[in-house]
Amino acid sequence: MPSADSSASGSSSGDDDDVVSRAIEKYLPFASEITLSSFLGYTAGVFSKSLSHLAFVSLGGVFLGLQALSHLDYVTVNWPKIQRDFTAAADVDGDGKITKRDVQVYWGRVRRIAELNLPKGGGFGAGFLMGFFT
Repeated sequence: MPSADSSASGSSSGDDDDVVSRAIEKYLPFASEITLSSFLGYTAGVFSKSLSHLAFVSLGGVFLGLQALSHLDYVTVNWPKIQRDFTAAADVDGDGKITKRDVQVYWGRVRRIAELNLPKGGGFGAGFLMGFFT
């Protein structure tokens, strides 16, 4: 007859079926040590992901609103001018296109600000990616 303790828990503390243990293995496969920098990177990544969702939802709503107003002949939107102005503002390497290189420049700027005075070699970037993509 099984004891009350084993039947109530359903598994032992060392069982590989533990939900938290599986989550640790899934989301931290490379982490042999969690540093302050990697933890703060993770939290910054989660925040950035949430903020980017809000920005994309807002921009999508503005776009659809402008398109609806344009369709009803209330406004005329000069999309080629908007594209030129956007490209001129976002193109930091001056090649006339928004490319991976521009994104890397922006990431470098954000990273320099976010890592200011943090201990070096702490894994901020890896933590940020984990937070952003989980």
